[in-house]
Amino acid sequence: MEVQTLKHYDMADTKQYNSVVVTDEIYFSNKTIFGDMDAHPYMCECHDGIAYCTRIECDENPVATTPQKFLLGYPTMCEVIGTDRENACREFRNIPAVSPLNYHDIAVKYGRIGKWGFNSEELNIMDKLARSAKMDWFVTTTEGNFRDGETGKSMTARKALKDLVEGLADENLDALEKPDLIAFIRSLASIL
Repeated sequence: MEVQTLKHYDMADTKQYNSVVVTDEIYFSNKTIFGDMDAHPYMCECHDGIAYCTRIECDENPVATTPQKFLLGYPTMCEVIGTDRENACREFRNIPAVSPLNYHDIAVKYGRIGKWGFNSEELNIMDKLARSAKMDWFVTTTEGNFRDGETGKSMTARKALKDLVEGLADENLDALEKPDLIAFIRSLASIL
């Protein structure tokens, strides 16, 4: 397990949390993402409220049916400490009250895979295109889902990307480097 120090929260009892980035294995089951309900192992770099997960090459993760990378969203440490969520997390992970929680503990209990399976690189490209075309309505969530920034309503990936593409001009696409353009085209193809 690789641990990297991050900022500390301004909280009275520092024994209740551990503000470090933790990279560890998490098993996921999700029929929409994986096409089955088997457990699929991923190495996840867990930050405060978001994890970057990468497929572990093994028999449980066939390359043809499992995404290489995806985002996992969950509540931040400040949203958990001192609430019922903290107690539920401690109970779920069997962590005594005297031991600190870390981001990985929260990710395991509350993590949600973006239902479209896009990774952070793909979402950053989409956001870059939306900003260059001044489409402030186009919002991606930390889990990798889509929301209409004007109405606050959730959007399907198909609708969000269709509206994004319809609003793009040639100069928006010309601003992308070739690898980013290829990644964007693959993102579009994945929802067809």
